[in-house]
Amino acid sequence: MTSRRILSLSGGFNFRDLGGYPTIGQSTVKWHKLVRSGYLTDLVDEDLKKLIDYGIDIVIDLRSESEVISYPDRLSEEIEYIKLPIFSQDQTESNISLEKIYQLYAKNSDGGFQKIMRSYRKLAIDRHAQRAYRHFFEILLKYGNKKGILFHCSAGKDRTGMCALLLLAALGVRMEDIRKDYMLTNVASVARVEWRISEAKKMQLGSNFISSVWDLATVRNEYFDQLIGILEYQYGGIIQYLKTEIGLTDVECKELRKIYLN
Repeated sequence: MTSRRILSLSGGFNFRDLGGYPTIGQSTVKWHKLVRSGYLTDLVDEDLKKLIDYGIDIVIDLRSESEVISYPDRLSEEIEYIKLPIFSQDQTESNISLEKIYQLYAKNSDGGFQKIMRSYRKLAIDRHAQRAYRHFFEILLKYGNKKGILFHCSAGKDRTGMCALLLLAALGVRMEDIRKDYMLTNVASVARVEWRISEAKKMQLGSNFISSVWDLATVRNEYFDQLIGILEYQYGGIIQYLKTEIGLTDVECKELRKIYLN
């Protein structure tokens, strides 16, 4: 199923369909309805046609304004574009330049790891982010019956990962499958990660630098566990978080499942 899930685009990376995941209620997530990815800046005409043919009608861009300006999505006029920044600036620094990474992390092998761990805490507790998640679900409810939706940030792993986690949990997907989907970034982003590591090695700035580049470009179980731990111990679990912090009602959860589950 992994080969079906990962979409191959010549100018894109980390494109994955959320379809096929089983739920506790013995349903499955519909295919061609929900796709997650990295940024769309380098898509070629063939990629755009592939997205349209796949059923994508709406793109939700979770990046900050500065990221959008620096690396604007390339889209067809047939696809509706919605900006929905999770943060006012990129907290995960997944798109940061190698020169900037050197300034921040070359002296500490755990620098990139610690940065991501801090950013994941903010993903959970930041009020701006929580309001954005609420808007994310409103878009899914408004358009899901008739539209195919793609959502993305820069690398398609952290902000996108949080939205996917909340969405799959709301649909009733088991936690082990939500984790598998999260970790699939490392498979679907191999070429991008290898390129970043190769460029880091060319700069000959030491193993600490390369370690931080790796930690910023990939996902780890520790990142996922940090997020789940915060949601459980600070908010009483993901479902409670969806209710109290995001304001997702039982009626809305039922409607989401009606739209996106077989």
